[in-house]
Amino acid sequence: RLGAEVIGADASETNIEVAKLHAAEGNVSIDYRATTAEDLAEAGEKFDVVLNMEVVEHVADIDLFVAKCGEMVKPGGIMFVATINRTLKALGLAVIGAD
Repeated sequence: RLGAEVIGADASETNIEVAKLHAAEGNVSIDYRATTAEDLAEAGEKFDVVLNMEVVEHVADIDLFVAKCGEMVKPGGIMFVATINRTLKALGLAVIGAD
């Protein structure tokens, strides 16, 4: 909405289709792709900002994932990584919050 070009990536085609519907309802322009960070990095994609919001807990090889995401950050860019705390309280809040 503020002029940024946004790409959303997910390995799940189903998640991408749901995201596309959500974006259409919100009238926002996002380039959604069913792909992985590793594939984007191998294709030479570069970004000013790389956001990994609640992703790393779903990745098989965290070290490889973070390294590939780092490769996609343009010089002077930034990467944000956020995940749920691995505590029983955080798990309960995440489950309740998701409902």
